[in-house]
Amino acid sequence: MSSTSVNATLEPDITGGACRLHAVRLANAHADDAFFKIYNSDGSSVTVGTTAPDVLLYAPGSDTVTYTFTDKTTAGGGLALTGMSIACIKNVGVADGPGTEGTTNPTGSVTLHAVATSA
Repeated sequence: MSSTSVNATLEPDITGGACRLHAVRLANAHADDAFFKIYNSDGSSVTVGTTAPDVLLYAPGSDTVTYTFTDKTTAGGGLALTGMSIACIKNVGVADGPGTEGTTNPTGSVTLHAVATSA
């Protein structure tokens, strides 16, 4: 799956249900750092800025990074999620930076490419 408009607005249940997340590639086109939030949820109980993400990934400015998730103890591997909801925020300091409280859109486009299989 791919999205070229990942921002601070929650994208609920992008996998349509339970999945195993194997890899995430984030391409941050702007010089400002960004943080990608993954919620293990269908999104119905998530509020960006108050709900703590289950996974927080760093997307350095003007760079592309790839994260892989493995679980050799479970058939199929990957990170098991009951649903995958996402958001991406700009790092603008402790008061609105990474973690639960961040709600500011990234300065430029952050492109997401994810590899997931249904659970």
